Amino acid sequence: QNFDHHCPWLGTCVGKRNYRTFLLFTNSLFLHLLMVLYTSLVVIINPGLPFGERMARYPLSIPFVLLAVSLLVFMAQLVFLHWYLVGTGNTTYEYCKNIWTEYEDFSRGPFRKNCIMNLYRLFAYDLSPSVWDRQT
Repeated sequence: QNFDHHCPWLGTCVGKRNYRTFLLFTNSLFLHLLMVLYTSLVVIINPGLPFGERMARYPLSIPFVLLAVSLLVFMAQLVFLHWYLVGTGNTTYEYCKNIWTEYEDFSRGPFRKNCIMNLYRLFAYDLSPSVWDRQT
């Protein structure tokens, strides 16, 4: 229902039924990378120990900083794009294909509400039972 996009990283399609979970996953991964970056920088910058001793004790702190920074660039773009899409009421598919270009304001396609209603629709609406779970 309401196909958004196929996520190659998760190996599944994202739509109405699992978009909340997708947002939770991407936001928690973004926060986790921020914590890894912060913790690694604290270890590197710690003035209590000489630099050589810190690197001998924690040899992976510099590679963690490099990895966290490179992944944070990607994750920040992903997280902020999806929050923008939630706010404008678009799907990733609509955004990439420019489906609503015939309308004056791309972010206000024919089925869009305001930002607050889009957030309400995402987080507060109960999902109807899955079509696949219904008894025949």
